[in-house]
Amino acid sequence: MDLELVRQYLEDSGSRDHSSEDLTLIGKGDEAVSEEIRSKFIHPCFAQPCSQSNFITRLNRDQICLETSVISSMSILGTVRVRNLSFDKVVKLRYTADNWKTHKDAEATYIKGSCDQFTDRFSFCIHLPSHLVVGTSIEAALCYIAGGTQVFWDNNQGHNYLFRVFSKVEGDDGFTQDYFSSQYI
Repeated sequence: MDLELVRQYLEDSGSRDHSSEDLTLIGKGDEAVSEEIRSKFIHPCFAQPCSQSNFITRLNRDQICLETSVISSMSILGTVRVRNLSFDKVVKLRYTADNWKTHKDAEATYIKGSCDQFTDRFSFCIHLPSHLVVGTSIEAALCYIAGGTQVFWDNNQGHNYLFRVFSKVEGDDGFTQDYFSSQYI
């Protein structure tokens, strides 16, 4: 009877395409999954926009600009600056890990007290699945909807914001080093 329930469950959940990476995590304990997460990291493949000399120019031209991004384990956190064009604002991050075959949107949250009359700041956080394989690219762009009708995009000046998954390797000296393959940078 138990096997029949498992077979029925698998048939009922057949709409999801299980990749080999998904299947490697099935049956692993928390320790194995945790080790898999510790063995890789995400890295932004772009300079932080707020540190660039043209940041204000980009913001004035595009009405929206990524300010900073920070990586924490398998999460990407960021701050976004938008021009104060309307009281009603929607800011979201659109991202993909499959070259835009599919995408997800993550709505950003207003940072209280961030208005300086001309701009407002928003923050976002996305949690990426632990089964992403080394070499996976995550592309992202930001969308700002002002007053419900005006739509603006920041796609890193046509290049999208690119993050890549890299592996960590233990060196001969016992220290863990980040491994950047030139194939992925």
